[in-house]
Amino acid sequence: FIGYVQGQKENDIRLTVRKRPGDYGVSPLQAIQSTSDHDIYHLDNYDKLADAPLMYGQPDTASIMVGGAQVQIGVYSPNGVIQAAAVRDNIKDLLHAQELYLGGKLPVEKYAFIFYFTDTLGVSGGMGALEHMNSSVYFLPEMPLNEEAVDMLRDVCAHEFFHIVTPLNIHSHEIADFNFIEPHMSEHLWLYEGQTEYAAHHAQVMAG
Repeated sequence: FIGYVQGQKENDIRLTVRKRPGDYGVSPLQAIQSTSDHDIYHLDNYDKLADAPLMYGQPDTASIMVGGAQVQIGVYSPNGVIQAAAVRDNIKDLLHAQELYLGGKLPVEKYAFIFYFTDTLGVSGGMGALEHMNSSVYFLPEMPLNEEAVDMLRDVCAHEFFHIVTPLNIHSHEIADFNFIEPHMSEHLWLYEGQTEYAAHHAQVMAG
């Protein structure tokens, strides 16, 4: 956990992650220094840190170029049921459909899909995903990628990936300058979620 210090939100941050030999960090961030036992990241402020998830572990990654952006896929599957390459192969046509929908160019240079598949349900049984500026994080059940599972995966990825447009690049001031102590909610949910869901499906229809 990384704490929030009130009044220090705009300070530069130097984040050092100590890791076991062989571990690899999946993140939208680019390390300014990387060795066998640690990675160092530099961020302009706390907002950038809060918007950049990291997942460290034994590497299972794949990548693909989409609209001029390097798209990285990182997977944690405790029983090895799901591999990053399989995820990539099942969503790559979806990503290229969204690339065309956005005019052939993505508004980011690097994007990370971070998947944590679990074989244990929590007390609430909740699953889901969360968007970030250059990434999205997924907490989903570990199951073979049959037709039903792939359909679910594609639907979730299509929605979260399209958040690179809204609210992450088109948003109100409540999102742009988020108050971590006394949050003020935006009234633009219709845009952030409704338009995103529409575009996620429309892009696939337009691509055939």
